[in-house]
Amino acid sequence: METTQSSGILLPKEVIRNLIASEEFQNTGDILGCLKGMFKQVLQEVLEVEMDALLGHEKHERAEATEGRNYRNGYNRKTVKSQLGEVDISIPRVPNPPACGRQSHRIRAANPMTFGQRIR
Repeated sequence: METTQSSGILLPKEVIRNLIASEEFQNTGDILGCLKGMFKQVLQEVLEVEMDALLGHEKHERAEATEGRNYRNGYNRKTVKSQLGEVDISIPRVPNPPACGRQSHRIRAANPMTFGQRIR
């Protein structure tokens, strides 16, 4: 199986070819629109995984009542500016978030905070 490598991520060529066949791209704008949608999905999933790690359980999974765990409490909408343009995402919200202080809305890789905390 041949793969295409970009920034350390390997995608099987079959996946790329299936995407091309299913989307029927007509021009580069169609391709960029598809990439923007994929970026949004990956970004959203990163936030969900971080929330799972923060709470210690997955979405819709209930922890034991005696553990006193926090639960998700809906989403806040946020527009993120990227190289692909503006992307609207939903940031998971919890009633009692851990203290993280007031942070800049800019995403900084050097900041040790989680990705979700950096874009709030």
